[in-house]
Amino acid sequence: WDIFVPDRFLKDKIESSRAVVAISEYNRHHLTELYGDDANHLLDKVRVIHLGVPVAEFAALRSGTGKTATPQIPVLLTVARLVAKKGHLHVVDALEILRGRRFPVRWIVAGDGPERADLMERIRAKGLSDSTEFVGTVDSQHVKRLLTSAELFVLPCTVTSEGDMDGIPVSLMEAMAAGVPVISTPVSGIPELIVNQVSGLLVEQGNAVALADAIQLVLGDVALYDRIASDGQNQVAEHFELTSNVRKLKELFEGVQTQVG
Repeated sequence: WDIFVPDRFLKDKIESSRAVVAISEYNRHHLTELYGDDANHLLDKVRVIHLGVPVAEFAALRSGTGKTATPQIPVLLTVARLVAKKGHLHVVDALEILRGRRFPVRWIVAGDGPERADLMERIRAKGLSDSTEFVGTVDSQHVKRLLTSAELFVLPCTVTSEGDMDGIPVSLMEAMAAGVPVISTPVSGIPELIVNQVSGLLVEQGNAVALADAIQLVLGDVALYDRIASDGQNQVAEHFELTSNVRKLKELFEGVQTQVG
């Protein structure tokens, strides 16, 4: 995360390393823009290796299930630290819009953090307490149980006023691997995971109306729901499988070790 905030030691870290791992092409390009042409010789050592998830474990959670009908009150799930860059406040605004459209949903939030008090106050002020549930910090098994019952995963990431932003959230990978359709934003490396209208939906960051529209669209279209759920699983399996990406990291470490030897 610290490549997006001022760090006067970052160039020194790159120069003194034998290899640099970036978790996204976006991050690699960000470093290029940060240091310009003068640093191109340094960036030759930057290799992109995505984070990953154990796809088979998550795929088994909902195997054989497709969307047949929208429940009376669909469950939206967000798993993320309660910090500004995750975009929770925009979900609250989208819920208010959906309520005005008489499109009820229930929002379950897993995670904790410094934004909790502001989120709770915003929810109370908008009269949405009955349609939201905060479960706090949970372990991986609890996350898997939540994914089993969720209709949709929402994580509308934003760039903060300080310039901080997400990389490619692992929680999005887990939801996609489980076959839960996802909605996020084209921030940072997220488009490397989610191809809009193919493996998920991407909406403009900070746009609660667009987020509400996307939620309605996915939950109201069985064919779209099943297609992006399936394509999302395939995308994670092909590019974000944990064992495969750990192998790439191992090979990189072995190559650096050979250089040292």
